[in-house]
Amino acid sequence: FQKAEEYYNSGNYSDAVVILERLQSENKEFRDGHYLLAESYLKLNVTEKKPKDILTKIDDSRLAISFSYLDKAEISLNRAKKIDPIDSKIYRLLGDVMEKKGKSEKAEEYRKKAEELK
Repeated sequence: FQKAEEYYNSGNYSDAVVILERLQSENKEFRDGHYLLAESYLKLNVTEKKPKDILTKIDDSRLAISFSYLDKAEISLNRAKKIDPIDSKIYRLLGDVMEKKGKSEKAEEYRKKAEELK
């Protein structure tokens, strides 16, 4: 986990994901691992965007990749939520994921829950 944190903090999100996915397969109850994995997926979603002037097909494939990371982040956060259902950070991050997925109503629900749990 420490190495994954180092990768994450240095901006090497792909390597952090590799380690964290392995850790999650070995220990499904590791809440902090789920949380950092979701954060890494979100960072990958942001850092893999290209400028607007590229070809439409490339944009479409990037969008699909972005949604894949968002879906993975959502899955990881929902697993963390099952382990620790009163952690406000999880709900805040779920709100961010929903916002990026275009589900602003659901995002607001999660953010409201996060505020209640602070």
